[in-house]
Amino acid sequence: ICLIVLLPFIFSACTKPIDQTIDDYFNNLPPSPFKVYVDERGVSHAVIHWDPETKANPDSISYSVELDGVTVASGLDTTVYRLTNITTKNYNGAVIAHEPKNSSFAAPFQLNAIDGFSYLYTGNTLIKAPLDSVFIPTWTFNFPSEMSIYPGPALVAGDTLFFTTSAHFFAINKKTGAEFWRKEIGNSSTSFVYTPGKVYIARSANSKLQLIALNTATQNIDWSYDTDGSFNPANAGPVLAHNTLYVSAFHLWAVDLNGNFKWKVMSQNLPSSYVSAGANNVYFTDERGVNCVDANTGQIKWSKWRFNVESDYVSEYRNIVYPLNHIFIYGIDATTGSTVWEYNPEATTVTLSAPATRGDTIYLAVQAFPDLKGSVMAFHYKTGKVFWTTKLPDPYSNMAVSHLVVVGNRLYVSNILELNADDGSILRKFFTEGRPMGVIEMSGKNYHSNTKHGFGD
Repeated sequence: ICLIVLLPFIFSACTKPIDQTIDDYFNNLPPSPFKVYVDERGVSHAVIHWDPETKANPDSISYSVELDGVTVASGLDTTVYRLTNITTKNYNGAVIAHEPKNSSFAAPFQLNAIDGFSYLYTGNTLIKAPLDSVFIPTWTFNFPSEMSIYPGPALVAGDTLFFTTSAHFFAINKKTGAEFWRKEIGNSSTSFVYTPGKVYIARSANSKLQLIALNTATQNIDWSYDTDGSFNPANAGPVLAHNTLYVSAFHLWAVDLNGNFKWKVMSQNLPSSYVSAGANNVYFTDERGVNCVDANTGQIKWSKWRFNVESDYVSEYRNIVYPLNHIFIYGIDATTGSTVWEYNPEATTVTLSAPATRGDTIYLAVQAFPDLKGSVMAFHYKTGKVFWTTKLPDPYSNMAVSHLVVVGNRLYVSNILELNADDGSILRKFFTEGRPMGVIEMSGKNYHSNTKHGFGD
């Protein structure tokens, strides 16, 4: 009896077209696993895409998008989606693939928070822009068209952004870009140093270098000091250390913060030089090579000529001195002047930035000849061991990297890349517009690069 009852069902199933049976089988397969990629992360938008469904019949799949557990799109038949009306906070999201029988697969993704900003300029415009993959300025500040513009490194103090051009000193609101005030200071260096209430600038006075102390509250010049050395705007930025201003004007000059002469060191056949300061020393270069000077007395402790190549800048970190030149990278004991390590690259290199430092590591941006490809390198500060080398990817590979800024375990390469400071892996790529001014604002705090004018911390 049971056999008689079941036969009609078997016969009915066998009469179903074979193509429909196959379609039903594949249509009822659960979605295959896939990944989601963030292509753009802007202040108010993001673009994502995901791998297409690899089932035999992907037409049966639809997609939905969730942000923080809320569905923001559904019924999608595409693998690209633009998220709008978002903010700069961190989001946890998912793209969910659905098939007709209610089977699904969720692929997670994350939109990292945008809490960083960079200051840069292009043409006659100063810009504050978020560190993201698109170029949407937070604000712009337009200089007068008749003004000669070449801003140097900037400094942020409180809500004020300070910077110089070739003839003016500016103070603007870092939040809005509105101008607080400006001061015409004549032909000057585009770098300066700052203490609360004052900025110290080198400028030309009858072709000689003059140091001035500009009061940021009154915009008056509190004092000036005239040297008898010639003014070179490229190298003339003062250095502030040990409550003293150090500046190169044919000789190395030391002036206290009240404008009083302390000492000077005679230079040998080099009109001006980059100047930097260490824990107890000041450094400048001339035809003798690198000169280490006692910061208090002005006595030369040692001079070192290396590889027959003149160094244009010297940096000290943890009693190791790093002369930056056009062939080799090496470290010198700051006490004795002896070489403790050297790095000999296969190709001729040019160091593009002053080093950034973190723990036992120094970071340098270099550019190799003859292909001019750029890299960022991490060295052990004392042994010279290379921890890692990251080649700049296109379209950044030929860019001149002028600033390195360390924030926690992140290394910011100008305004173009964010690297993991531990292993050099590229975490994020940013826009390429504009020339950076050496300041990264992150979570409301400001981080400055060490520039070749001794500016920053």
